[in-house]
Amino acid sequence: KGTTISFQLPLLLDTDQQQMIPADKPGNAKLPKESKKTLNGTHILIAEDNEINMEISEFFLTDLGATVEKVWNGQDALTKFQQSEPGTYDAILMDIMMPVMDGLEATRCIRMLNRPDAKKIPIIAMTAQTATDSIVTCRAAGMNAHICKPATKEQLGKTLFNLLEKDQIQRDTLYRIQNNKNPCTTCLFYCILYAGNFTFTIYIRKRPYFCTCKLIRIDIRRQFVFRI
Repeated sequence: KGTTISFQLPLLLDTDQQQMIPADKPGNAKLPKESKKTLNGTHILIAEDNEINMEISEFFLTDLGATVEKVWNGQDALTKFQQSEPGTYDAILMDIMMPVMDGLEATRCIRMLNRPDAKKIPIIAMTAQTATDSIVTCRAAGMNAHICKPATKEQLGKTLFNLLEKDQIQRDTLYRIQNNKNPCTTCLFYCILYAGNFTFTIYIRKRPYFCTCKLIRIDIRRQFVFRI
């Protein structure tokens, strides 16, 4: 069923944090009403063969501030991404069942491209299939998240906010590590995982921790590296 690797990372308890940080409650998909988060400045590629679903996704995303480009099958999504400059798109919304090439195959092909953003761009599955097997299949293909259709504005916003925010946190953390002359073991391990595009989750029962050089702060149930 795969390889199991055990390791130990030195961590420091965050003594400034007086209370435990509660884990997110399952099913909490709605954005707070007072939230002022937007997708201003983001460029999203949508691959969807249904005109109504495309129109709904485009309306919600533009209402949140994003600009979108539309394609109607997986092959066109792959071609559009291949022909774009690295960093052109901030995320891809990918329908699963499409003609010519389905979303799973398109995602696999994108992940195999030899370009810096191919393995790191967030790809979100858009599908009416909600079974666990479907979610696992999407993850195995290289997708980062799964949204059930018909998607709501809250679902799209929350998913994209989380993925893009985590990506920014990851880039900021990597920058701080690279500019540290004496990174600790945990920081070096972070860089190795980032370069290899691995993901793992640290579960902490008490208060948040820092790495020993205090560049990385690890919260309860926080993913240490966010990209697959």
